[in-house]
Amino acid sequence: MKKSPVCFIAMAFGRDDTDLFYEQQILPVLKRNGVKPIIINRHQSNDDLNLQIFGQLEKADFCIADLAYTRPSVYFEAGYAQRLIPVIYTVRKDHLSKGQPDDLRVHFDLQMKPIIDWISPNDSTFARRLEKRIKATFLGEWVKIQKISLKYENDEKKFQELPGFERHNYVRYNTILALRKLGYKESNWSANRLFDHNNYIKSEIRNGFVNYAVGYKVDKRKLYVASVQSFLSPSKSELIRMEEVYTNIYFLPEPVLTLIREQKYKDIYINTIILSMNSLPASRIESILPDIVPIENSKRYYETVSWDSFAVFAEFHFLSGIKSLILLREQLKAVMSNL
Repeated sequence: MKKSPVCFIAMAFGRDDTDLFYEQQILPVLKRNGVKPIIINRHQSNDDLNLQIFGQLEKADFCIADLAYTRPSVYFEAGYAQRLIPVIYTVRKDHLSKGQPDDLRVHFDLQMKPIIDWISPNDSTFARRLEKRIKATFLGEWVKIQKISLKYENDEKKFQELPGFERHNYVRYNTILALRKLGYKESNWSANRLFDHNNYIKSEIRNGFVNYAVGYKVDKRKLYVASVQSFLSPSKSELIRMEEVYTNIYFLPEPVLTLIREQKYKDIYINTIILSMNSLPASRIESILPDIVPIENSKRYYETVSWDSFAVFAEFHFLSGIKSLILLREQLKAVMSNL
């Protein structure tokens, strides 16, 4: 997280009025608001000048471009900056008058910008107008983003300090909680008997202590099944095994299988949610599981298989790079909208 915002200054330095204007008008406003200015000709470096400009603009949060004296370099810097960050334009007021020579007028393509004009380095209203524009167009949003960034950093730090088993418990708990909100009742959760033969009480499953947890819900004649498992990073054999299990129905509790055999359900939908603490590239998933089909270039995949007279619609949802609970909940929100 940045401690203070950075402003790139593009203007015609080296003239008495613009130098004084910067020192008396722009710089005090930036200091008052905790903004760090960057001026390229005051930045010591052996790099090519254009590379310095590009590098500093990419570090900046916004730019102030003063168009006085129509410096080509200022127009160049402002044009490049507009591709990346907000640009606030200023100019000495006479540059907006008709009939000015080329080097003392704002070019046509920038005349429609909301330019803040100034009369002299001692302009009595410019600083107030500039400060108002900075707060309205940039600073308020920057502060808001920094607060969010700090929240993310603190949450990630807290999450990473937990022992590994607690992280796995937390991510499974939050995933099961999200599924329960979609109608997967606590009473309908159990351990996947093909992976774990232990008998767990419902609270152990609900609180995330059990990997390969399975829940289900019924909507008319449709059976929806959700499975939840977490890994530091799933191995090749684990991914292959999960595809084998979750494109079938033999992992379901016997009472549910009995209802299926009695044709109580018309369609069966299995959603497998695979949680990985480390990043899991799509290329790795697709190289290990060539039979599953990607959906919309996301980390969602599907596979359709037949079982007796039923079609089993299996979807695999990969949530990876889980560094904090906030990031997990954001990924879960996207997944739950597709279930």
